[in-house]
Amino acid sequence: MFKNFIFLLIFLSAPLAAWADTTKSDIYWAVLRSDSANLVHPGIEIFNFQEQRQFSNELSDSACEGNQVAYGKLEAAASLGNATANTALAWLYGAQHCHYFQNNPELVTSLYKRAAEQGYPIAMTSYGIKLLRGEGTAKNHYVGTVYLLNAALSGWGNAGLFLAEHILLGVNAEYDRDVAQALYDEFRYSAYNDELIGSVENLLAQH
Repeated sequence: MFKNFIFLLIFLSAPLAAWADTTKSDIYWAVLRSDSANLVHPGIEIFNFQEQRQFSNELSDSACEGNQVAYGKLEAAASLGNATANTALAWLYGAQHCHYFQNNPELVTSLYKRAAEQGYPIAMTSYGIKLLRGEGTAKNHYVGTVYLLNAALSGWGNAGLFLAEHILLGVNAEYDRDVAQALYDEFRYSAYNDELIGSVENLLAQH
């Protein structure tokens, strides 16, 4: 079921010309065997990061207010390759209201990418969105979609709703209400962003 679901979404996110003169079966196997899909981490269940995430978020919140000690600890953890620390540092550098804000989209995206490649669902979500929008990196709708789906399937439902929102807006993803509805139905109850949930519900009601 999930494989068919993923295939459908990836198919819709790709240029139609890329699939000309192929059957659905051919496309299905092409997606499963594609280099791009194989390079995307399948994701690690979000609950495995609970303690690390809490610690990194506490450091980034303190650093945001100008706490140099917290910033140093966060930067050190990120330099050692900690996925939650890299994600929190990316947020810190990208938040304009924070003390350590840096107007450097490429740096922010590279930190998200580093953590996404380790299978951290929240980083996979942020990096997937960056790929869809072309923020700090070249646009890649196909790989961005796979990152978002894998993050959602790893327990971070926000990723599925972000993809649904993009599809409903027809921005950086091909519009398809049925696919957006399927995403909402599948991931609504593992999503934790009330504003995002409300946005998708409003968009579904309008279309």
